[in-house]
Amino acid sequence: MTCSAPCGHQFCWLCLGPWDEHRNNYSCNRYSQEKAKGTLIEANARRKQAKASLDRYLHYYERWTANGASRKKAREDLDDLVEGNGLDAFAATMGVPSSKQIDFLGDAYAQIVESRRVLRWTYAYVYFLEQERDKAKRDFFEYLQSEAEASLERLHHCAEREREALCDAASAAAAAASAAKFAEYRITLVNLTGVTQNYFNQLVKGFETGMAEVLV
Repeated sequence: MTCSAPCGHQFCWLCLGPWDEHRNNYSCNRYSQEKAKGTLIEANARRKQAKASLDRYLHYYERWTANGASRKKAREDLDDLVEGNGLDAFAATMGVPSSKQIDFLGDAYAQIVESRRVLRWTYAYVYFLEQERDKAKRDFFEYLQSEAEASLERLHHCAEREREALCDAASAAAAAASAAKFAEYRITLVNLTGVTQNYFNQLVKGFETGMAEVLV
């Protein structure tokens, strides 16, 4: 067969090999073990490459999805705190006279929601970086991503799990002990909120500058 102009390449319609190799040595009717072995090796290589490509895609997609789901849950928790009676209930449990003294908890959840949004899209960003050409850029960005994500996980755990434990303990503790634990919790959560905000500011800066620090 001959490819249409301007290509003009001639090839065998059975094996798709170049026709020049068939002119004086036609062998498409013969089974070649060596050729079959080579084809099998190529097929296995393609399968491995396809699996590696799929595994890489799933790695980033699963984290993109997980952070989206976590952000949705954090948004619901924030709405319950601010628009529901969550802050008032927490203030009452901790013996705090005004929910204004609990605003730090809403600030923490607002930071969690925003951080989850940013973190989610960092996985899409890294996925589309070319493996070899962008290696230095990817390595640096993944370092920033890792530091920011670790800080976010600590913040989220403190805002959710440690708050629940604090409330459970407050019901069985004396008022003075509860006040001391609340003050300690407040300092911890405020600090974690600020640290996480700084990490994600650096991450966003990396987005905006295209990892300029690496390219200098």
